[in-house]
Amino acid sequence: MIDARDNMAGAVNEQGALLHSLAESLRIALGELTLSLADIGQRQSVSRTTLAREPWRVPGFGASCDASSRPWRCYASTYAAWMAIPENKRRTDWDLLPVRERRKVRATARAV
Repeated sequence: MIDARDNMAGAVNEQGALLHSLAESLRIALGELTLSLADIGQRQSVSRTTLAREPWRVPGFGASCDASSRPWRCYASTYAAWMAIPENKRRTDWDLLPVRERRKVRATARAV
């Protein structure tokens, strides 16, 4: 550990590196957390019925998940990446899906 009395810039850089290391560890740990549909509904303050009616609120429109399929769960990092996409873009993508694909998505989501 660098003594701040001797080298202030070095001590600040050392603390910055430690903070970066801790932040990276936290990011990795959060990437392993999973969310259910109920968790996503709570985060968005909507019911599961609303999530079923508005599939653009759920990663992969609710058809695919990356943590487990039964029960449906996705990683928190996947959810964060999905929410980083503007809602109007996600909704437009949903609206542009062919009807056949929408039916497949809804059937998969209903099975969960």
